[in-house]
Amino acid sequence: MTAAANALDDDTPYITLSLLQAAFSHNGLSADFGEGKPGAFHAVVGKRRASGPIIITHTKKDRAVGVAYPLASRITFQNAAALGDKDDPYGGMGRNGAQRTKEATGNETKLAAVGHGYAFQAGKVYNLLADDFISHHGDVKNIQVAYAILSAVAAG
Repeated sequence: MTAAANALDDDTPYITLSLLQAAFSHNGLSADFGEGKPGAFHAVVGKRRASGPIIITHTKKDRAVGVAYPLASRITFQNAAALGDKDDPYGGMGRNGAQRTKEATGNETKLAAVGHGYAFQAGKVYNLLADDFISHHGDVKNIQVAYAILSAVAAG
């Protein structure tokens, strides 16, 4: 989904993005994750290719993204010194949410129960800590996730 959004024109209206346990770099949306290097998908937020809110579910319970993803990075000789956590340069989005992304700064919250008053805003990235509702990488088919997605669409 992120690659599809990245292919859109700059300033595309009416696009929200819901990344459910995303299996790519947690620095993927960053303007600069070190040495002036932007993340592969920075244009999604930097050039507003997804102009609405972007929500990202993440949990330490996602071992596929939290362990397997950084191990694969290490095997390919990428630096993964702090294996899998938010300090790992090659940690995964589904484990840690968006890192080093100014549009996500101050927007860390928990995935909440239905009826919660999310304050999603266009142009912002929201890291939704999902430890209470997501037990593994594929466990995203629940009403709390659906409600968060609908809340993001309504705010977009």
